[in-house]
Amino acid sequence: MYSFIDNNSLYTYLKLIQIKIKNGPRNYSNRPRIQINQQYRYQKNEKKSNWYRCTNRLCGTLFDPNTLKINKIQHYHPPMTQCEIDCLLHFKTVVQVIISDHDVSIADAYNNEYQKLITKYSCEELAEFWKPFSSVNSNLRYHRNKTKPINAKETKDIVINDVYSKINNEQFLQFDNNNHSNRILIFMSPIGMKILANSTRWHLDGTFKTCPTHFHQILSIHGYYQNQMFPAAYILLQNKERETYIEALTEIKLILTSNNIQIKVQELLSDFELA
Repeated sequence: MYSFIDNNSLYTYLKLIQIKIKNGPRNYSNRPRIQINQQYRYQKNEKKSNWYRCTNRLCGTLFDPNTLKINKIQHYHPPMTQCEIDCLLHFKTVVQVIISDHDVSIADAYNNEYQKLITKYSCEELAEFWKPFSSVNSNLRYHRNKTKPINAKETKDIVINDVYSKINNEQFLQFDNNNHSNRILIFMSPIGMKILANSTRWHLDGTFKTCPTHFHQILSIHGYYQNQMFPAAYILLQNKERETYIEALTEIKLILTSNNIQIKVQELLSDFELA
């Protein structure tokens, strides 16, 4: 994690520091791991201290981001170039993207930031500071895997975090009854809601072969919209009991009405058998 400090952001930065002091003792574990100041890079001290040490192991310069002061030891080595700084900051963006948006592949996140850099620097300049994908791929996969849910051994182990409950930063997981003996999960995007809201005919279809582990079927709801049938909602069910279908469809109705959607459906077609 990097933090870039310049004079323009000094006032805001110091105000944030004052708020932290006012709210209680500093949490050193939450400090940025790296600070960049005056084209030098500093690494967080392992000790509980405000000081950051220069990343050059042979350099004894220390930096305090709270006061923007360094100790009396001067850097003996040249500062980083702007190209090197930009490479560090763009790589930070790659990490942020692969952590927060799993719809973007690791390679695409990496290439998107590289494309931005080559508009400012030559390939020769970037070759010195921008590591090839093959050398950082495993590191990037480590960051992505940290945000993935653990593989569930039982239904009670299924935990869906924010990354997997949203699509394009919009809520996709609409319902979870957290009933470990009869778990029901309903996924529906805002576009899916729009489709069902404007459909007078819904089709229900259950599939079993492609159902995730620990569930018995995926029940999908399709809406007839603009002369086409579109999938709009996906429901994971653990059985085919009558009460389970009633609970799931009741929740679909509540989801739509709670989003101020007037249900216009007149026909509901399905092809399934009760257990």
